[in-house]
Amino acid sequence: MSTSEHPVLTVARPAARAATHPFRVYGYKVTHEWVWKFGRDHNLEKPGISEDTLESAVFQFLMFRLPGLQRHFLDDPSDTEFGYSHCLSIANNWNPKKIPLVDSRLEQWKTVLGMEEKPRWYIPTRHTIPRR
Repeated sequence: MSTSEHPVLTVARPAARAATHPFRVYGYKVTHEWVWKFGRDHNLEKPGISEDTLESAVFQFLMFRLPGLQRHFLDDPSDTEFGYSHCLSIANNWNPKKIPLVDSRLEQWKTVLGMEEKPRWYIPTRHTIPRR
């Protein structure tokens, strides 16, 4: 038998193993009220728009000003209306390439957000954990 009589099989590589450590995000926890105030302070609120629309406008505004921005949700029992807060994330523990970039971006983030403190590590809700 020649090789032309046998089909060529492609061998798939095994799927990458899921991370064995819990997903964490490094950033700033902000409440809905903080987001709405930020939008109003930056003249993003237009007459008649809802608070949901204002939140969307704020996150679009921030996307162009904060390199590496990712938004995650954090369970927040103290928020009795929504039950969650936002995390404006500059890095996470599943992508080590972003960690060295934090130092070079941090001052810009602090200035844009009006924050003085450094970011912190948070556990996001399971709904915003990327699937691998």
